[in-house]
Amino acid sequence: MDDNLISHFRRGADNLWVCKFALQLRTRGGRIQSFRVGQTVRPGEYNYDGEDLVAGLERISLARSWRPPNPPRVLPYLI
Repeated sequence: MDDNLISHFRRGADNLWVCKFALQLRTRGGRIQSFRVGQTVRPGEYNYDGEDLVAGLERISLARSWRPPNPPRVLPYLI
């Protein structure tokens, strides 16, 4: 699933995702799924490239929100 796909959706209430821009997805099988502005997507409702669309959006969202902790400051050792 393309990580840029998340830019077309926003997280709504109750584990729903809402389409922000009109979008057409073409699956590997050649099927086209259209989404209109304001359309909600529920878990298990759409499958895209072998993955549940909501699960993929959640995975991308989590990956983008995770930031590595700040590394400890290392002071140079002077002789």
